[in-house]
Amino acid sequence: MAKSKPPVLLPAAKRDVKKAYQWYEEQKSGLGNVFLERVEECLRTIGRSPKAFQLVAEDARRAIVKQFPYVVFYRIEAKAIYVYAVFHTSQNPQRWMDRLPIDQESYESRWLCGGPADFGRLLSRRSC
Repeated sequence: MAKSKPPVLLPAAKRDVKKAYQWYEEQKSGLGNVFLERVEECLRTIGRSPKAFQLVAEDARRAIVKQFPYVVFYRIEAKAIYVYAVFHTSQNPQRWMDRLPIDQESYESRWLCGGPADFGRLLSRRSC
């Protein structure tokens, strides 16, 4: 069996998740944690089968977060699976598409921060 790669959340995607978590927690205590569980579940599925999800732009793919109106946009690249956005489905798609790098080298020099998704760090006050 092939070893799965945990996706790497880029800083903007981490901000997306944190913002949604906070909003859901304001709506109902504990709902933010349910949202995080569903996002983590989606990321694990992406890590196990990254090519199973629909291509939506260039070489970007989209995975749907269960139970919430959110989608995860990511790219499979040579070194890792990079998550560019975790977006509410009502948002303008141009916003996540603008996050896609023009080339691999510019991405790695400008955007990479941290490693695989780490929601403890994501929700801490310090940024990367």
